[in-house]
Amino acid sequence: MIARTDSLGDNQLAAYAVSAPGQVVTAGALRQFLKQHLPEYMVPSTFVFLDVLPLTANGKVDRQALPAPETRAESDQ
Repeated sequence: MIARTDSLGDNQLAAYAVSAPGQVVTAGALRQFLKQHLPEYMVPSTFVFLDVLPLTANGKVDRQALPAPETRAESDQ
């Protein structure tokens, strides 16, 4: 999860997820799961689903290469 500034200048918590092969995961299902295990303020407002996470040469997640969430509509998926 990363705190991002959206196009309106508001801060939002964005979660980046990669589904396991053959599994379909929705933002709603992830949100429900996280609400059961995290305080409300820690539940991301938007989810970005990727095929693979971008990695640095050292094999760590390249946070600068993560795409910005496109719209707030992603939070309703």
